[in-house]
Amino acid sequence: MGKPVSETVAMPSPVSSQRAVAFLTSLALVLAVFVLGAATARPAGASTTESAVTSKINAARATHSRHRLVTRSDLVDVARGQARRMAARNTLYHNPSLAQQVR
Repeated sequence: MGKPVSETVAMPSPVSSQRAVAFLTSLALVLAVFVLGAATARPAGASTTESAVTSKINAARATHSRHRLVTRSDLVDVARGQARRMAARNTLYHNPSLAQQVR
């Protein structure tokens, strides 16, 4: 009989584990914001809801030393228009005119 083969199990490094936990925590926060926001959201023009989502995303980014996101009113207008069109059709779809509307 030969010598027993020892199995080596690679353990993740503490840094990669911390990054994974941080990423999953951030993802959970963003998903919670969207789920809770969808459940309590006002109509599409509710800028307070939009501001709350942006603030929570920026708070999560700050905990990971990322730059803040800045709201651009021209992009908000395009997004709201697409949201109205999708709501009118009761379906989700990409904006086929996005490239022409955003410069």
